[in-house]
Amino acid sequence: MLEGRLEGEEYQAQIIIDSFNQRVKLASFKGNLNKAARGMVSVAAENGAGKAIAYVKEADVNVLAKQNFRNEGKIPGFFSGEDAFCMVAYLEENRGVPRDKKRADEIVQLALTKKRNLYDYTLFTFREGTVEDHEVLADFYCSIFGESYPTPIADSQYLISQIKGNTVFQLVWEGDTLCGAASLEIDPVNRNAEVTDCAVLPDYRGKGLLAALVLQLECSAKVRGISCLYSLSRALLPGINAVLSSLDYGYYGRLINNCYICGGFEDMNIWQKFIRV
Repeated sequence: MLEGRLEGEEYQAQIIIDSFNQRVKLASFKGNLNKAARGMVSVAAENGAGKAIAYVKEADVNVLAKQNFRNEGKIPGFFSGEDAFCMVAYLEENRGVPRDKKRADEIVQLALTKKRNLYDYTLFTFREGTVEDHEVLADFYCSIFGESYPTPIADSQYLISQIKGNTVFQLVWEGDTLCGAASLEIDPVNRNAEVTDCAVLPDYRGKGLLAALVLQLECSAKVRGISCLYSLSRALLPGINAVLSSLDYGYYGRLINNCYICGGFEDMNIWQKFIRV
């Protein structure tokens, strides 16, 4: 991913050029949003990106709608307590077509009925990840996702930079075996955090480990004074959607063909939760 700066008459903008996921995102702007959005879409076209994304406040939704952006959902409280609306424009028609809307809708409806089960975690150890975990963590993620993931989490050097930055990893072990991991990407400017990088080894699924990891991340957010948590989950995977719903995350929309995972683009469901701090 490359961060860039756009400047033009009446606006300044920070953008993220994400070549792996073939998308460009408006990270922030000052001034004229119309012109900033046009600039972002132009950069997307120049870089062969099929999708342009902007998270904006409610007052700016109609501005982008007039430029053929559409609202795919929202994240309550994203902007230091104010809602973010996920506005997207597609430069390629096929990129805006859901993979399997009927099945994805069914998964959400089923997830909304789920309640949290209680499990025995006696055999497991939960702890926050450190820089010393970078190699085993990279091997763990590589075994789950290979090299096909929206961010390079199978790269140990990337993990070091994340751990030293604003990302917290929570890990679960059985003896010397890393069974599962998840991370919390903190946005200190907007006072929110994304629950992401959730994975559990196949032999350890169905034991409630992922739910426990998410709760550990919530504790990490709480001690840092972050109350707005959200997660983008793969729309066609029942498990992660059920876990988030069972932990009282609310469903707020779906980003179409948003991430390149395991060899193809996938729709991502938006889940959000406020915690007490």
